[in-house]
Amino acid sequence: MKKRNLLILFLLMLMVFSACNNNKKEDLEIDLPELLETMEEASKWEGMMNIGKKHLTNLYAIDEDEVTAFIGVMKTDGISADEIIIIEAKDAKSAEDLEKKLRTRLDAKATEAKDYLPEEYKVIEEAEILRKDKFLTLIVATNAEELADIFKEAVKFE
Repeated sequence: MKKRNLLILFLLMLMVFSACNNNKKEDLEIDLPELLETMEEASKWEGMMNIGKKHLTNLYAIDEDEVTAFIGVMKTDGISADEIIIIEAKDAKSAEDLEKKLRTRLDAKATEAKDYLPEEYKVIEEAEILRKDKFLTLIVATNAEELADIFKEAVKFE
């Protein structure tokens, strides 16, 4: 009788712990190229170039090994402020550090444009930096709010 009660108690505890473990939050998976394509279509941009490893280091002061993945585009003319970068960080903590680097990039961009390109400076002032868990983005565009909504939907921003 005792063995039977112990077995039942053990099975009940096993079920309780299993149920608790099933509530574990799943890692969000996002197709970064698809997300960027959706954002580009909403912007109808022309004359954009891809942001590569060299840009990641030189413009954002981010080493490639700090991120799991990244993708982005920027204007090639050197005058227009338009720029989007989407980053998947290694984890939420590193995303916090990367957000600071995106802020530094945005501040530098604003400083460059403030006196020389007042129209572009207005666009930079309306830029968005968003972070959700390990995903973050810098959006500099005339329709930054619309693009931010696309990002928020993709990362299930609450």
